Amino acid sequence: MRLVRFGILLVVTLMSGIGIHAQTRIFYTSDEGANRDVWHTTNVGTTEVLYLDEAEGIHAPSFCSDRSTMFFDLGDMQGIGQENGGDLYVKQTGSSPTLVLDCGDTTGNVCLDVDCGPRVPGTSNRRIVYTQVSDSGAVSNIYVATWNGRGLENIIPVTTNVTAADNKNEQPAWCGNDHVVWSQYTCDGGFNQGASCPEGGVNEFTICKQQIGPSGLVGPRVCHDTPDHDDPPPLGDGGDEFSERHPDCGFNGEWKIAYAKTKDGPYGVSKICVLPRDDFAAEPICSPNEGQIDYKMPSWSPNATWLAVASDFNGTYDIFKVRLNLLPGGFFQQVGDPQLDDSDELDPEWYP
Repeated sequence: MRLVRFGILLVVTLMSGIGIHAQTRIFYTSDEGANRDVWHTTNVGTTEVLYLDEAEGIHAPSFCSDRSTMFFDLGDMQGIGQENGGDLYVKQTGSSPTLVLDCGDTTGNVCLDVDCGPRVPGTSNRRIVYTQVSDSGAVSNIYVATWNGRGLENIIPVTTNVTAADNKNEQPAWCGNDHVVWSQYTCDGGFNQGASCPEGGVNEFTICKQQIGPSGLVGPRVCHDTPDHDDPPPLGDGGDEFSERHPDCGFNGEWKIAYAKTKDGPYGVSKICVLPRDDFAAEPICSPNEGQIDYKMPSWSPNATWLAVASDFNGTYDIFKVRLNLLPGGFFQQVGDPQLDDSDELDPEWYP
């Protein structure tokens, strides 16, 4: 078994109960073909299988708990505001993808980061959460909506930014039946697309959460404020310029949020951290600092004992996994075929 610890490749055999678990599939996107497509592999094997090939790039695949439904956003997006980018789709087992939300309207909005959530009680409808970004990329907000099999209804704005001076919000995920979490960007109290933060200002993302009721928000937004600085929430790690991105939730006795934590600005090298959803004052469990190796986009296994992540340990991004109790030691295990070409594998999504 291939393990990566502190950036060093190890070949070891793990003891029973630590390295052996039920075989499941991990889905991800890869640019191995002409576009970014969806592939999957088993969590204990090396066979990689093409699952969905579209004419445009696929991003952020998200399976519902019934396993038959996958949401994703579709578009050849190299950056915010690109043409042909950012519409939401759903794929049922055995059928072609169906358009959920066309964001290529006259306003030029982009929709992305969709995550499938709970079933609406008494129906087969699903709640989803997603990001909608303006064409310029200057304004982005989180929305919750219900997919009724034909379109979206009961659309609820979770954030309501209207100008570039507001905070930016992205990468939402469901965290139980009635909470969503996301990454909020702050630049000295506001967001300014294409410009650096003022000298001495804050330039970071931090994790926020919001309780969601059947028809609206419940209570205030709460953002993570880690204990190693003096800045007020929701500015996160303040002067140290830490950022918290790509949150994902899993349940194992309690709801836990896994996220990528970056130092020296929001786009630097990341490590993986885990925080209780209901105790933002707790000390996060984190992987060690891996130097120049990036670990991001965590995804929980169905029983929330493992995490799948994307890492550039091999130069390009591949999918790795780590057991939660081994996260502080940095024991990341590569899944899939380590001898494949130079494609980047991103957006891991553990099959429910």
